[in-house]
Amino acid sequence: MINLKDGLRRHLTLAAYGALCGLIFWLLVRDGEAVGDAQTAAATAVAIAGVILAFTLSGVRPRWSALFAVMCGTIAGGVVWWNLRAGPQADSSAYGTGFVWQYLCLFAALAIALPAYQTVRDEDRRRLPYETLHQHSWGNIVIAMGAGGFVLAVSLLFALWASLFNLIGVKIFGELFAKPVFSAVIGGATVSLGISLAREWSAVMNAMQRALVSVLSVLTPFLAFVLLLFLCFLPVTGLSALWDTTRHATPLMLGAVLFALLLANAVVRETNGQAPSFRILRSGAAALGFVMLPLAVIATVSTGRRIDAYGLMPDRIWAMIFTGFAIAYGLCYLWPLIRGFNGWADAVRTANVRLGLALGAVFLLLATPVIDFREISARNQTARLMSGKAPVETFDFAALKFDLGAPGRDALSDLRGIGDHPQAKRIRQEVARIDKTPSPWEAHASREAADAATQTRAALKRMSVYGGKRAIPTTLIDYLSNPGIDFDHQLKACGGTRSRCMAVIADLNEDGREDAVFFRERCTQAEEKPTCWSTTYAYSQTADGWREGLGREGTYFSDSDGSIIKALEAGKLDIVPRDGVELRVNGKRVAGID
Repeated sequence: MINLKDGLRRHLTLAAYGALCGLIFWLLVRDGEAVGDAQTAAATAVAIAGVILAFTLSGVRPRWSALFAVMCGTIAGGVVWWNLRAGPQADSSAYGTGFVWQYLCLFAALAIALPAYQTVRDEDRRRLPYETLHQHSWGNIVIAMGAGGFVLAVSLLFALWASLFNLIGVKIFGELFAKPVFSAVIGGATVSLGISLAREWSAVMNAMQRALVSVLSVLTPFLAFVLLLFLCFLPVTGLSALWDTTRHATPLMLGAVLFALLLANAVVRETNGQAPSFRILRSGAAALGFVMLPLAVIATVSTGRRIDAYGLMPDRIWAMIFTGFAIAYGLCYLWPLIRGFNGWADAVRTANVRLGLALGAVFLLLATPVIDFREISARNQTARLMSGKAPVETFDFAALKFDLGAPGRDALSDLRGIGDHPQAKRIRQEVARIDKTPSPWEAHASREAADAATQTRAALKRMSVYGGKRAIPTTLIDYLSNPGIDFDHQLKACGGTRSRCMAVIADLNEDGREDAVFFRERCTQAEEKPTCWSTTYAYSQTADGWREGLGREGTYFSDSDGSIIKALEAGKLDIVPRDGVELRVNGKRVAGID
């Protein structure tokens, strides 16, 4: 039997094992797109087992490590196969990427299980001393960084090797290195050897770990100051400022909680004796423990507002789960702080172990398709539509077809035969439109065009009309709301602080039909008097409907304030019959209609 306590033999054993795993991995996936679900799952199991064994195999209980690696590989392969067969990825017509979160949860569960196993192996009993668990957790991060650097160096070495011989016309090495089987075998050996070597350099790794933790701990009071200042400003600005300025309040708050959690633990460390002696660092860590819960609550409120406004979708359900984790950590860090500052660090260490294990179990559950977030979302969205909480005009039918997979399409099938809804006909029309849409991108473009048309109609109905009595004709509103006219871009500036719009509706051609001229104007204060830039858009009505007339841009001045719209409001409009018709405001020619 190989003596794994000998460093060289362990390195060679893991390198050979990694090369074997790489070869098996290549044999399983070499068919590319023709690879089946079972092959993909088996390849995942081989890769995970190889990496886990490289992290854990040593002269201490090697059989435990081999069994743990096989168990992790089997679980990972089984989860991947389950998702491929029954999860979101099994639905090839679903364009959503919700399954990515499931694989990230699988990775997180394995990352939590790894230091837990290493601690049990070293302690030879079913207990998890925080000091050992903390060392393995941070140590694995540093080892992964060191192994990544080794893999990069080996890759550059082979690239240099091939390039040098290509210069003298010897291409055999470049062609060999480019073969997938070579990359798989050498890649597997390099990863395993890199991890094994990084573990062997314990003094270097420990120094890197201490340096990383020390650097992060220095940032603790700065982050605490920023987050406390942010919370102090909230009573002044109000939470509404968060919703008005960004749609990403939840990820921002969760990112702040995660960063605070990382830096707080960089100060807490494994024991009180190893924690920094500087009072400002300890106080900064405690301040971070205080702010995590308020930030998590803000993230929860933000997520709740989005769900209340737009209903459930898989990404919002994930957001709910992550905010729940954040609140749990916030409570576990805040409550001991309320009870007393002196025992806070010990309470946090205990909470870290319990929450970490619970988190790992939840992550493993979420990695499986036991709970289908698409089905939950489809039911919720349909219920909102049927209850009238989500208007038909703004309901995202495309999400049911393209983002929610089979459950969403089942919901669309139910809506095709709907008959007991006040807008049943409109719903069936929208479903028929989505049925004809081949991709989510076309559905998105169609939705944007429909939204633009709705906004154009609303803006035209609100627009001021010269004389104050006439309204913009419905037929003209229908014409300008057509996506092909692209009139919504002309209306975006209307209603701003410096921009105004007004319409003139009159029989400009004296043919018994109403015509229209739209004015869009922006004024700035000059040294002596305001300067106004005005753009006009003219439309004439014919027997075949509306058509676009002559548009003209220019800079206008007048004796009063230079504003054409103010001149219109004062009634200074003249229609002059000439070749065609000439429109004059405040005595100046504006536009002609051919």
